Amino acid sequence: MVNKIGDPKGKIKKKIESKRKLDKKLWSIFSVYVRLRDSNSQGYLNCISCGELVHYKKAHAGHYIPTGFRYIKFNEYNVNGQCVRCNAFLQGNTDSYRHNLIDKAGLDIVEGLERDKHKIFIVKADWYLEMIEYYKKEVDKITKIKGI
Repeated sequence: MVNKIGDPKGKIKKKIESKRKLDKKLWSIFSVYVRLRDSNSQGYLNCISCGELVHYKKAHAGHYIPTGFRYIKFNEYNVNGQCVRCNAFLQGNTDSYRHNLIDKAGLDIVEGLERDKHKIFIVKADWYLEMIEYYKKEVDKITKIKGI
């Protein structure tokens, strides 16, 4: 995001937020998007790993491939609604996650995620800003459609 700040000479300078802050902002809205996407019209979703029914506000947006692999951190196939137990206490419960992700998205997608995780991803602040705006609109759209 660009903030305008005045300098002592009366000129306006633009201060661009750090990529770290933008990454956090994007994750915040992307996480809501994923959990809403995976939920029903009452706001409940099934954990991708164990199938537990959980309200989207109490669920996590869990990664199949960990976030350390930047190329697929915000890949919609790689991130799905997940219960706190599987995501936080069972380190993602990845065996079950993989099995259910294959059922949901297909083996080609899962193998693609596994293959692409080592790709280099260099991102500029503008990309974050575009994605933040895109997912804000998607969240608004889903909440209107589902009425939650």
